[in-house]
Amino acid sequence: MRLAIRDQHFKGLEDLICRDERPIRRRGKTHKLTVEVMNRLRDAFEDRDILEPILRDYPKVLVSEGMSSVSAHIAWIIELLETHLEAKSNIGWDGALGCFFLMTNYLEDYQRSSWDTVLGFLKLDNGNLTAESMTEKLSLFNDHFYRIWYDQITWFDGGFERELREEIIESVCKILVPAYENFVAVFRDVLSELADDYILYSALKFNDAFYGFFKGFDWY
Repeated sequence: MRLAIRDQHFKGLEDLICRDERPIRRRGKTHKLTVEVMNRLRDAFEDRDILEPILRDYPKVLVSEGMSSVSAHIAWIIELLETHLEAKSNIGWDGALGCFFLMTNYLEDYQRSSWDTVLGFLKLDNGNLTAESMTEKLSLFNDHFYRIWYDQITWFDGGFERELREEIIESVCKILVPAYENFVAVFRDVLSELADDYILYSALKFNDAFYGFFKGFDWY
């Protein structure tokens, strides 16, 4: 039963990637395989409390010291996907277009799988801007932002080339930071002098914390 749970998440993904023969479009849009894999990796991450002890007992890949088994197996699948997409991008394509295809796949799906939920907490419902609803949104945002930092800090601590790191920072920052700044401005209007009791970071300090997140610094 435990092996079946492991294979449901990871062996099935390995087979899905290896058997994929769908062509890629020359426009460089996100490949359907990337969407499928990222969605299922998100499911695996959400089930990490169940998967972690199983993968420790029955690993499919070598787990580095200080890394969780779930993170190691997710990294393995992403590397497998990357190899598969890279091979596809080299079939009859010029180098620049192939690189664009790869970056489009990785950045769009990284942003969606990691940050879309967090961004959702910053959306403002003009019909429900109460102190209670706003503080709940901010609390959820802070908790989820911290969870992403906690889970991904080892990914960015020397795990990416500088150019790719900067691409990731720019891609997420241009969406997340303005959304946070707007939310904090409205939050201060709603809660007035009580706002500072709930805001961990001003808009300016959040920008610094966000960049620190990608450079492996503790943002809390």
